[in-house]
Amino acid sequence: MVEGLVAALRALDDPPERLDIKLVVEADDAATRAAIRRLRLGAPFEEVVVPPSQPRTKPKALPSRRRWRGRFVVVYDAEDRPKPDQLRQAVAAFGAAGRGSAVCRHGSTSRRRPGERG
Repeated sequence: MVEGLVAALRALDDPPERLDIKLVVEADDAATRAAIRRLRLGAPFEEVVVPPSQPRTKPKALPSRRRWRGRFVVVYDAEDRPKPDQLRQAVAAFGAAGRGSAVCRHGSTSRRRPGERG
C-alpha cells in the first residue's frame, strides 16, 4: 500500500527540495517498514518510527511534529493518492481563506486494502 502513496507523492508538481515527507510508521508494522526499505527512499522522504499504540490512524502522525519544517502540514493515509496539483490547490485555498482560517481538502483514495483483488 505504501508503494502507491510514494508513487503519488513523487508525482507532486512541487519541487522536491521544497518537500519534507515523513512516512510515520509504528515500530511493530514489519510489513510497511520492509516495504519502505525496499523502496530505498532518499530525500525528501524520511521514515519516522513511532511506538505502537492506539489509535492506529492518522492522529498517530501528529505527535511527530517536532520533526516538521515548513508552513503547511499535510497528513495522508497509506491508501491516499494525492493528485499532482493537490498541494498547490491547498496553499491557494489557505491564501483565499485568510489568516486564522482552517482549510480542509480531501484527495483521492485507493479503495483496495491489503489482500484485496480487483
